[in-house]
Amino acid sequence: MHVKDSVWVLTLVSCLTVVNTTWAATLPVAGAASNLFIDRRLTIEKLNQSTVTLNEVSCKVVALELMAKLALLGAPASTSGVTSPPTPAFPGVTIFGGTGTPGTEINVEFLLWGIQAAMTEFITSGIYLETSFDIIWAGWRVGIMEFRRTETLQASKPAVQTPPGQAGVLSPPIEPLSATGRLTKVTFTILPNARRLDGNHVFLAMYEMIAGLAGINKDTEFVGTSTNSFRNAAELSLIISSVDEHGMPREEPPFMVFETIIDV
Repeated sequence: MHVKDSVWVLTLVSCLTVVNTTWAATLPVAGAASNLFIDRRLTIEKLNQSTVTLNEVSCKVVALELMAKLALLGAPASTSGVTSPPTPAFPGVTIFGGTGTPGTEINVEFLLWGIQAAMTEFITSGIYLETSFDIIWAGWRVGIMEFRRTETLQASKPAVQTPPGQAGVLSPPIEPLSATGRLTKVTFTILPNARRLDGNHVFLAMYEMIAGLAGINKDTEFVGTSTNSFRNAAELSLIISSVDEHGMPREEPPFMVFETIIDV
């Protein structure tokens, strides 16, 4: 079954009304479980914030790319440390995440929620500066994140690589994150009578979506249509439909899989 042979539609629209839904309730997959919203037991705290500015657009895109890579690992997975993949079209920002303690691992879901929370703070405040965060779960520090300007990182990189916020103390491995390997073609079509979308709200919606999809098996097939709303972008609605080459609802394989949704 090849995803490249299937056709599907993803539509992001501006809504007049807000529907109180979650991915777990709306995605038409039997037994699907996900957490669209950040668990209230998880918080982030600033370790330090410099006066070095980050490129706003690069920060948003790099964060989304890293969240997608983490989501492909799956929510039950854990890692000792990750770094954002290169994004040549959006340079200048690097994001690290990990435990900050050698020989230990952090739940991927904590990193996903942490990045989502950090980006929500950046976007809400409109201030993009180099910042280190503690990731707190139920009152316990479980990890660290660091948003760095790439030029600063290269200029200050020590001989032995160390995790964010722990220079000269620890040196955990940074795991490579691979892409899906699928050849995905995306075609954009402006809807009739389209209204302008708020770019910040689009990013906030995407962060929520990626964090929610992490809890679903990536090979699970998507069937039907799903309309989804977002806590941090209440005026947006994301509609995903599985259709055939004629634009009609797809009723037989091949169906799209969730890995493809994350990739797109």
